[in-house]
Amino acid sequence: MVSYRRVYDSTVKKVALVGVPLVFGIFLLLSMRGDVTITGYSGDMSCAGTPVSPCYAYLNFTANTDIYIYPSDNWNDAVNESGFYTDQPVKEIIMQRSWGNNWRTISLNQTWNKNVKYAIKFSTGKYYQIRFIGYKHNPNDLIKWGFTEEVDPVWFPADSSFNVEWKNCTHGLTQHSCLVDIQNLDSTDKRDFNLSSVISDTNYENYLTNMTIKEWKALDITSPTYAVKLINQTCYDYNNITLVNTSYDCSYNETFQNGTQTKSQAQWKPTKSNMLKEGSKQKMYYGTIIIPKLNSKDKLDDFGNVANTNGTKTFLIEWTTPIIKTESAWGSSGKIVLVNELTGDTYE
Repeated sequence: MVSYRRVYDSTVKKVALVGVPLVFGIFLLLSMRGDVTITGYSGDMSCAGTPVSPCYAYLNFTANTDIYIYPSDNWNDAVNESGFYTDQPVKEIIMQRSWGNNWRTISLNQTWNKNVKYAIKFSTGKYYQIRFIGYKHNPNDLIKWGFTEEVDPVWFPADSSFNVEWKNCTHGLTQHSCLVDIQNLDSTDKRDFNLSSVISDTNYENYLTNMTIKEWKALDITSPTYAVKLINQTCYDYNNITLVNTSYDCSYNETFQNGTQTKSQAQWKPTKSNMLKEGSKQKMYYGTIIIPKLNSKDKLDDFGNVANTNGTKTFLIEWTTPIIKTESAWGSSGKIVLVNELTGDTYE
């Protein structure tokens, strides 16, 4: 075995698989040559391959020789786009290595530091943990890849088991609103839904749109409590004829605050996010919410009002638009959708 191994992108291209980014081919090459011993790897997972829900693959190995990987701008390129493992190539691959309790991104297009020529070095006899972060072109893509016959994980399409219903929409000249029910179709467990709303295809500059997203939710409300106490008091009535003061009881009840109480009350909880411009679209992020499982017991507030029912959360989306003059009338047009950022699914 050689005392060291130098790895260039041109070397990896000779063994790389069709449709697979060259960065994967690094470990295919090293394994085939016996330069590393793979000791563990991750299994299949469902993922959207988005920044909110990226795909992950883990690889553990021991270096059998000193390995130097040299920088190139081609490491994230696929050999070609015919799709050997999948008919949809991956959008981007980021390689990281464990670094203490965290992960350090390996920039394979630049040197480790200004004093060396390699991007990363693996030393003989040392154990390493590598993580790949994958981003898909489409959350529904199935990405299958491997380093050796023994390592063959799959990034399955993101699991989507929600029913989303738009209802009770009202549209004025500038003011618009809709109620949206998001129902979890999984009857075995609660599930996360990372909610955002996107406005696009408008006949005006979309930065002119304002939007709020509110969740119907039981929130704790603290209010004062009151009690009544008797104020004992004697009053006198003076008679101007008899010149006698006659006493009588003029006690009264006084209401006073004796403390506070906290009760849950169903109400609209607004988002604290701002509208963000993303290309030709405008997006409002609400964040991750937990949708109860299907057929779960109704959640009531302390006043008997229903906060959520049958695995369903309700949202109020309100937005404003400018008044635009068209050839036939005044008004505005556009498209609004909900997005689950965890899966990339959209709901109109």
